[in-house]
Amino acid sequence: MQKSLTIALLSATAILFTGSTMALAASGDREARFERMMTHLDTDQSGAVSFEEFAKSGDERFARMDVDEDGLVTPEEREAAKAAAMEEREDRGGKKGKRSRKRGGKGLGEARLDRVDTDQDGNISLAEHNAAQQQHFASLDADGSGAVTSEEFKAQMENRRAQMKERRWE
Repeated sequence: MQKSLTIALLSATAILFTGSTMALAASGDREARFERMMTHLDTDQSGAVSFEEFAKSGDERFARMDVDEDGLVTPEEREAAKAAAMEEREDRGGKKGKRSRKRGGKGLGEARLDRVDTDQDGNISLAEHNAAQQQHFASLDADGSGAVTSEEFKAQMENRRAQMKERRWE
């Protein structure tokens, strides 16, 4: 009996330790991804991201998706860009398959695009893209300084993570 109890306690401890280690590793992965994102965006290495730095990345992504260079990203261009990104991720050894959380019948990406496509014509115009970037930057720039610090980015990421967790339990 004593031996069985000891084994059970050791097993429970191992399970708890493994769970804690996995949570710490996931947290470390998030930190590493965050640091890569900040390094990518903060091109002048000032420690904060200006709107110009922030917009540059989004403008480059918009230009890559706008294959015919007509100032509109169509649903077909978005799908082609998504497929290319998935293929690139797989080539780098990333996760395969589609990762789409559903909410209200639409994936998060589609819901986000609906907010950007303000005239609801199915296309994202350059003007809609620019307005969405300005709105997103303003939401990140909590103190209104015109630059987003790593602390503001982290706070926003934690807030979004908490909101997503909350929605999961609703």
